[in-house]
Order: sequence, then structure tokens, then C-alpha cells
Amino acid sequence: MTARLKQIPKHSIIPVMLLLLAIGSVWGLPRFYPEGLRAIPVLPPLLIGVGLILSLSFNRSRFTLIQLTLLIAWLAHDAQWGGHRTLPTFLLNAWVIFNFALISLFRDRGLFSVHGALRLSLLFAEINITLYALHYASEPLARWAVWQLFPLGWLQAWWQWPQTLLWLLCVSALVVFIKFLFSLRHIEAGLLGALTAFVLAINHTGNPYWYDLLMAGAALILCVAILLDSYHMAYRDELTGIPARRALNQHLLSLGSRYTIAMLDVDHFKKFNDTHGHDVGDQVLKMVAHHIVQVKGGGKGFRYGGEEFTIVFAGKDMKQAAPHLEAVREAIGSYQMVMRAKDRPEGKDGKKQRGASSNKSQTLSVTISIGMAERGGDLKQPEEVIKAADQALYRAKKKGRNCLSQ
Repeated sequence: MTARLKQIPKHSIIPVMLLLLAIGSVWGLPRFYPEGLRAIPVLPPLLIGVGLILSLSFNRSRFTLIQLTLLIAWLAHDAQWGGHRTLPTFLLNAWVIFNFALISLFRDRGLFSVHGALRLSLLFAEINITLYALHYASEPLARWAVWQLFPLGWLQAWWQWPQTLLWLLCVSALVVFIKFLFSLRHIEAGLLGALTAFVLAINHTGNPYWYDLLMAGAALILCVAILLDSYHMAYRDELTGIPARRALNQHLLSLGSRYTIAMLDVDHFKKFNDTHGHDVGDQVLKMVAHHIVQVKGGGKGFRYGGEEFTIVFAGKDMKQAAPHLEAVREAIGSYQMVMRAKDRPEGKDGKKQRGASSNKSQTLSVTISIGMAERGGDLKQPEEVIKAADQALYRAKKKGRNCLSQ
């Protein structure tokens, strides 16, 4: 859990910066560019439209649903539906806040599918239920809306809405944050940032610039989130979570005139799969990847394909890179993977109990072979250096494996 908390700033810095940009624009535009104020009302539908195009292009149902939710909220506010701080506006804001939590719990199974159609149907059903409740149950809703649990004190000066909306916000924000904490994905960070922008917007509905700029900020945060999330999916290996071959190819384009490339291969990997099954093979690859990305000396690790990995040392020759590669090889070789016994007792859910022990449990050790090459001589292009490192890897295998060759 501590490791996950440390990764929160890395995933949340862009939504925070975009949110600060929207807030800063509210103060900066009237002072430094007053002519730009006329364009502000166009920003929310424009950015929401861009977000919908991106969501449809990438077939992402969650992004589509939340962008549609923001669009409906903005259209209702722009039409002054019910006026400021009335029951219809209260229910509209409650519906938007609730949808942030609900959509964060969905799995993104694509929009053009049965699941996507059902979720769109749910969105329209929510709208109809809200309109029905306003028409037939406005009095009970009005009493519930003004219900006070306890005095808010200093918070009352900032919060312009009834307490019930504040408690709904707290629950929804907690749900989105927990989902973000356990997934550490840009989409959840974007949902959390957009929710924050929306809450700030509805607390400044009296100022049209505040509301429009913050709604535009919420839409922009979601647009950037879908781009970052799609980039992550394209350039990260799905199994191990480390940069994949496409990211390696991109990284090779940025190398200068001095670098070393190492090719690493898991020894006897086919034997692991044949003896222990593919699940154990996957665990082996994850363990190896975990050690590879922790390489020191400025090295950057990638999964090349199958059981083969790559480490690139920019600005270093083989003599400088060798100690760090040896450290990775030794760390992997000394790591003991615990194989849980298959006869562990089952829990109530039918799954094997993690905490159960057995005398039949065993440990497995894994080794890797490494071949490395540096740019120089006849090796001018990264592809040529990779081929030379592959040949060195073959020599390491011939030497008996679990060694470094060049």
C-alpha cells in the first residue's frame, strides 16, 4: 500500500495542473486578456465534443458516459433549468456526482457492444427517473434535500448546497479515489480531477466565467486522461506492466552516439511452462520484469517479447553497464519463488486460501542469460546493436546459461 501511495503524485500531477490552469484562467483572463471572455461559453461544449470524439474513436464506454453526463449538466445550466440552487438543479448536480462514482466502478468493455448499449440505456433511464421524481415526488425530495445532519461551521461559507449533496460528494469522491488507488490508471485520475472541477464549478454558479471555465477544465482533464490511458495501453506490456517493444522502438530513436543494449532471456522458460503450467510461467515473467525495471546505472528496461527482455543504457559503454547487468542477474538468481501447494484448503468462495500452508509447498529459482553490445565500429544503428546483443546472448547460452556475455 505504501508503494501505491508513492505513485499517486505521478498519476495525478497532470489533472492537478489542468485544474490549476482552469482556476488561474478565471483570474487571469479578465486582467490580461478581457477580449477572450467572449469565447469562454464556447469552451465547455467544444471540449466535451472533443472528448466524445476521442471516446468514440477509442471505443471507450466509460469516457463516453461521463462526457455525456457533463454535456447534459452544462446544457441544463446554460438553459437556466430551474434557476440557481433550486430542487431541479440540486437533483441534476446529485445525479452528476453519483454518476462519477458509478462509472468509476464500471469495467471499460467498449461502447459498441451489448455492455455499451446497456450503459447508455442506464444513462437515459437515470434522466427519466429524475424527471419523474421531480414531477410526482417533489415535496418529499425537497424535504430530503434540505435535511441537516449537523452544523457545517466554517465549511458552510464555501459550500452553497444542502448537506445531502455534500455527503453524496464525500461518498462518491471516496469511491473514485479508492478505485484510483487500486488501479493507478490515468482514467481514474482523470475522473477524480474532473469531479473536483465539477464541484468547484457548481459552487460558483453565480459567476458564469467560473462555471464555464471549470466545466471546460473537467472536459479537458478527461480528454487528456483518455489520451494518456490509451498511450499506456499501447506502450505498456499488459502482463508485466513494464514498457513494451513499441516503447523500446520509440526510445531507440532518442539515443545519441553512445549507448549499450543488453538482451536478457529466462533460462529454461519452456520447461517452467511445461512442468508447472502457464500461470507459473506468467509469475516468472512478472518477477523477472520487476527486477529488470529496478536496474541501476540509468538503464531502462523493456519486454522485448516472450521470455526475452531488453535493457538500454544511454550514454554508457559496456564496461559501465556490465556491473548493473550483473546485479540484475544475481538478484533474479537469488530470488526464491514460493510455489503454493495445490492441495491448499478452499475458502467459502471456492478459491484456494492464500494464508494456508502445506508441507508440499516448494520454491523455484530462476536464472537469466544476458548478452550485451555497444554502439561503435560497424554497429551504427540500434537494430545492429540489438542483433549483436542477441548474438552475445546466444554465446551466453552456449557457455552454460546464467551468465553475461559480450
